[in-house]
Amino acid sequence: MKTRKFKNNLSESYYNKLISSPNEPNNLYLKKLTYKLTNENSEVNVTWDFYKMQKEITKKIPISLYGWYHEFTSSAGNSTFRAIESFKKYVLKANYLNTNKQVSMERHVQLHSKKLGTSKFVCKSPFFTAPYGCASEYGGKSDEIKTMVGTLKGGGIYTLGCLSKYPVEHMTNVLKMVEPQAFFMYQLYLTGDDELNISLIERAKSCGASVIMVTIDTGSNNHGGIGLLEAQSDLTFERNFCGNLFEDPVFNIKCYQHHKCVGTKNKSVLSIVSKHVKQSVETLQKSYTYNQSFDYAKQLQGQGMGNVGPEKIKHIADLCHSSTSLCKYVSRKVKGVPLVIKGVISVENALQLQKCDVDGIYVSNHGGRFMFNSVPPLDILSEIRTAVKKVHPHFGVWFDGGIRYGQDILTAYVKGAEFVGIGRPIIYSCVLYGEKGVSSTTKKMLFELEGQCKMCGLNDLNNYSILKTCL
Repeated sequence: MKTRKFKNNLSESYYNKLISSPNEPNNLYLKKLTYKLTNENSEVNVTWDFYKMQKEITKKIPISLYGWYHEFTSSAGNSTFRAIESFKKYVLKANYLNTNKQVSMERHVQLHSKKLGTSKFVCKSPFFTAPYGCASEYGGKSDEIKTMVGTLKGGGIYTLGCLSKYPVEHMTNVLKMVEPQAFFMYQLYLTGDDELNISLIERAKSCGASVIMVTIDTGSNNHGGIGLLEAQSDLTFERNFCGNLFEDPVFNIKCYQHHKCVGTKNKSVLSIVSKHVKQSVETLQKSYTYNQSFDYAKQLQGQGMGNVGPEKIKHIADLCHSSTSLCKYVSRKVKGVPLVIKGVISVENALQLQKCDVDGIYVSNHGGRFMFNSVPPLDILSEIRTAVKKVHPHFGVWFDGGIRYGQDILTAYVKGAEFVGIGRPIIYSCVLYGEKGVSSTTKKMLFELEGQCKMCGLNDLNNYSILKTCL
């Protein structure tokens, strides 16, 4: 039985044709405005209003959970709000006289380093789900796998985060079942152990990551934001954020050498550990210790997250670009992949990183959660782009910060972004609605972005010389 929420004079057959057509521009309106009461497989009724989701979360999730990601509690000073408000300063011009209303959402991504040269990717979407950690601890229906599958089914691009309940091998197995040839990134926080960093990078490469992304904008081991501290919302004290470390052979080798315990009972991982510590797999399984292994994981992760400089970045770039396995404990089949550094918020840092032979930089202030009264990423984006493009035109410039609706994505492209990340809209939709919420929000962003492109007379987002004339 169909319940209609608005007057519909279409024939039943034509209505059904529109609702099922992936290319019909109004089908999202129809799906939102009408629904079937008996259809359990229909998309969840996700609000189009980001701020309604924001309010809903505060009603359903304890502050000790939502304080980690909610703007009002986790922002440092007014860094989050300034990032959002910065979009209001830039007004786009309409061009209704372009009669070609076909818009391609395909994104041609280019990255460049001396070692790899120019890396080119053709991506199905002009935006991606920005990396964020501890998603399985966010409350409600939030979970890394639900976020990933929802992103892919909604037509988006996913970034696997290293601070995850699930190891990269499990995540990519699920990912490839949904979309075998998916373009995806792997985001890494460096640890304090170089051999462990090598292993983490090579695991991501062997799983097929298209790009490695290293986050540098934590700054220190504290997580900033008076509201976050007041709400006691630091989720990095939860064991689930170290899933990738616990399934890493190098971590377990060193954990056993230092503490006579391991962090997993996984036989395939422990069979590698066994060869190096001269203990049977059965003995290692018995040594598994829940708390002590996490103590060691937390220690190693904390030592590396806020301790990166140009020399370290140059070394990490060499590791990512290497087509030879460099791990002395496990030999893997790998190839060189580009490296993008996330957390750049100044021209000086962008140029420093370019000299380190990374392939691109990611302009971001970590959702405004760490640096008090940070410059809005959108305000510095064009200046950073101009500086690095003088050195090489294919050096990558990615962006996130303050994106709430599809039109914000277009503004970011007009200001010079070459790839755009979406954070809190995806987070909120997963917390409230799970996989289907993420899928719906991703489709909504694509729908809004396509509509704005048509009104600005744009047919794709790959020609910056045309894009910048829209301001």
